[in-house]
Amino acid sequence: MLGQIISFIVVPIYTRLYGASIMGTWALFASIANIIVTFSDMGLKNAIMMEEDEKDTIELYTVITTMTLMISGIASLIVFIYYSINPKEGGLKSWMIAIFVFVLAITLQQTQTCYTWLNKKSDYSILMKNPVVNNVSAAIIIILLGVLGFKSYGYYLGTMAGQIITLIHMRIHLPNRFLNFNYNSYKKVFKRQQHFIIYQLPANVLAQVKEQIPTFLINGFFGAEMLGYYSISMRYLKMPISLLAQSIGRVYYQTTSDMKRKGQSLLSIGQYSLKNISRAMKLACIPMILIISVGDIACEILFGSGYSVAGDIMRIAAFNSFFLFIATATSGLVIVIDKQKYMLWCAIGQMAGYIFGISFGYYAYGSIYISCLAMTITFVLLQIVYFSFLFNATGVNWKTYVFNVFKQIIIIVLGAGVIRLGCFAIGIVQTM
Repeated sequence: MLGQIISFIVVPIYTRLYGASIMGTWALFASIANIIVTFSDMGLKNAIMMEEDEKDTIELYTVITTMTLMISGIASLIVFIYYSINPKEGGLKSWMIAIFVFVLAITLQQTQTCYTWLNKKSDYSILMKNPVVNNVSAAIIIILLGVLGFKSYGYYLGTMAGQIITLIHMRIHLPNRFLNFNYNSYKKVFKRQQHFIIYQLPANVLAQVKEQIPTFLINGFFGAEMLGYYSISMRYLKMPISLLAQSIGRVYYQTTSDMKRKGQSLLSIGQYSLKNISRAMKLACIPMILIISVGDIACEILFGSGYSVAGDIMRIAAFNSFFLFIATATSGLVIVIDKQKYMLWCAIGQMAGYIFGISFGYYAYGSIYISCLAMTITFVLLQIVYFSFLFNATGVNWKTYVFNVFKQIIIIVLGAGVIRLGCFAIGIVQTM
């Protein structure tokens, strides 16, 4: 909570120091790095949670780390070549973009891997400090560089520094072994965890590409400034996810994987999951009502004049965040019940929906709002179908899940409508 409060306070300072274009360009680089992260571990990161032997776990960790360094280096070289041929983004040199992407990919992957390790060990006292360490260190450096006049690079350098400091904070609690160049280790790991490579890797890549497609398309169609508005709105929409859903999801994954190791039935896991989702929906309900009702007003006040665009995007995409909150709070269910193929098909469907939605909004209306609306509708429908299949696979009645979802949607829409109508009646807003 403290980490998210810090982030909530400092982002308005960032928008005034650096502007939407800088933040939009960084969102593009972060999207590239996130895609690299998904395949640089060959889908093996989550396998750490499932390993039973300590020696095997350490071997897997060192293999993942070594692969991450090598694959991220190759991918960053490709980025360097691409931006040498197409020098478009923010006037930055191609070698600088490549370094940014490389550092960000390495730190993101290692941070996630360390999270999985420490989560397996139930070292929550370490994990709980990460949001504070990350947000405080990044904020100090970003604001300091901005005040000193480094407007071109300050935001980028500060964000990377926050990631590096957070990683160091976790890394000191992990085994001293870091790299592994033993060929036999790779053979053993790949054989032992081949189902993760076969199923989890393509599912992860498609899911991440799907998540990043809006960033690439909005940047290509509407430009870096509009991408900046979009990324800012998504950052605030994802705060409830960072604040609550990720914590719930990590404990949930640890608990359900432990249930499976102890031989509990899929039905028990499904019932526990349904209870977790119901809890997650109730927690997300009030933030969603507030976002949909007064998101545009809040953005104008927080970020400055002109940022109502970010608020309008936030209001439209709120249900996207709501269902992402639910998915994050049950992170790992698809792995525990061994239904990665469902994730794969869902990711393909959502990716197609995103491409169609943004393209339709741009070519038919030239409107970022129509694009966001089409994306949100696609995401919501496919998430409902996706979780219905997951619950059906565990033996839980999927209709119970669907009923709970639509009940919460109605509550959110009615609650937001009443608040918005009141704001309209007293003249705070001019449109519904």
